[in-house]
Amino acid sequence: MASAVSTSGWAWGYPGRLGDSPVLGCGSYADSRWGAAASTGTGEVVLRMSTARSILLYLKTGMKLDAAVREAMADLRGLDDPLVDHIAVIALDRGGEHVGYSYRPDERYVYMSDAMSEPAEAEMPAPG
Repeated sequence: MASAVSTSGWAWGYPGRLGDSPVLGCGSYADSRWGAAASTGTGEVVLRMSTARSILLYLKTGMKLDAAVREAMADLRGLDDPLVDHIAVIALDRGGEHVGYSYRPDERYVYMSDAMSEPAEAEMPAPG
């Protein structure tokens, strides 16, 4: 199991800026015992909460995937930071169940399993 994200690149590469992409556990994290998670949006927000790692910790405590992602996104909302509105999260548990949520309207993600011949799209509703 693996997880990966990309950075915004040069356009947002202000001197001294560190987004979530290069920091393990923030924008991306995977552990084959529980699952994997990745986020997109304003990295400084998920950097503050280690959102991807938080999702896996919630899974470790026994939460179901849907509840774990919702709880991590509630943690973000608790920051009372307007940049939270730019966050989307996709996660997968070790059984292959997947879910995505976004505070951005009309977001989708694409997924594919070994049993599928073509990828499929899923909507990303708001988490709560």
